[in-house]
Amino acid sequence: MIFDFFKDVMKKIDKEKITQSSAVNVEGYVLDAREKNPSISGTMANQISELNTNLTKTNQTVAGNLTKTNQAIAAKQNKLNLISKSQGDITVGAGASRDFTFGISVPAGATIVAQIPILVTNAVGISVGRNVNKNFTVRLWNSNSSEKNVGVAYYVIYYV
Repeated sequence: MIFDFFKDVMKKIDKEKITQSSAVNVEGYVLDAREKNPSISGTMANQISELNTNLTKTNQTVAGNLTKTNQAIAAKQNKLNLISKSQGDITVGAGASRDFTFGISVPAGATIVAQIPILVTNAVGISVGRNVNKNFTVRLWNSNSSEKNVGVAYYVIYYV
């Protein structure tokens, strides 16, 4: 009886339609059962298994590197120091520029990470210059036709 079952199955499957090639995409073909075994080198299941293993390893590497990077950034942030100074009532002549130096002292051996000049102006036409330098000087421009008071200029320094 079991033999009859297999005999009927074999009649239904043409032996010529059994293939080991995963590239066959024609209806009526069947895949050799070995292709589903991931332990057989070169089979489709083996190739999928290798891809999944490599993807897992890559994800673990990326996650590990990201963790190390975040830890390094956190360590730097914990060491980051801040100095800020402000000065109000800086006047700038009509159509002129003026350099203003903030009296800031950074500890010896410190590495400056960022210098940020901030201008809170009460006069239209006042702007801060790009030639901010290590001496903590800002250049202010006045495009008005009369002398103007800047308002308040701030200088912020982050250092480690």
